[in-house]
Amino acid sequence: MKCFYHKDRDAVAYCTTCGKALCKECASNFNVPQCMDCFQIEIADEKKKIIKSIGISIALFIVGFIYNGNLLYAFYFACIPYGWKALNRITPNVFLWMSGMGWLVYYLTKLFLAIMIGMFALPYTLIKYGIQLKKINRVQSMLQQS
Repeated sequence: MKCFYHKDRDAVAYCTTCGKALCKECASNFNVPQCMDCFQIEIADEKKKIIKSIGISIALFIVGFIYNGNLLYAFYFACIPYGWKALNRITPNVFLWMSGMGWLVYYLTKLFLAIMIGMFALPYTLIKYGIQLKKINRVQSMLQQS
C-alpha cells in the first residue's frame, strides 16, 4: 500500500483517526501517526473549545455584573466554571446516595468551593488558553503557507 500524500512511497503506518495510509515521513510528523487533514480538524476543534470556554466566562461575567453592578461579583460568576472543572478533576467518580436536602447542601458547597478555587483556576486557565491559542494560530499559519 502507498502513502496517501506521497504516491511513490510505501506506507508504514495508518492515521489513528481516519485510517489513511502514511509513509515514514508523514507518520513521524506528530507524536501519534496522524494525517494532515485530521490534525487540522483536531486543532480547529481545540480552538473552538477554547473560544467557547472563554465565551462562557465572558457571558457569566456580564451576568454577574448586571446582577449586582459590582466587578468583584462579576469576577466570582466568571470563576464558577473553572473552579467547578477543577473540583470535578479531584472528586472521585462514584455515585453518592443522598436525600434531596443532601444534594442541595452538596451542590451549594460545591458552588462555594468552585468560586474559591476558580479565583485561582480562572487566571491560570486563561493564561494556558492564551498560550495554546498562540501555538494553534502559529501552526495554522505554517500549514497554510505549505
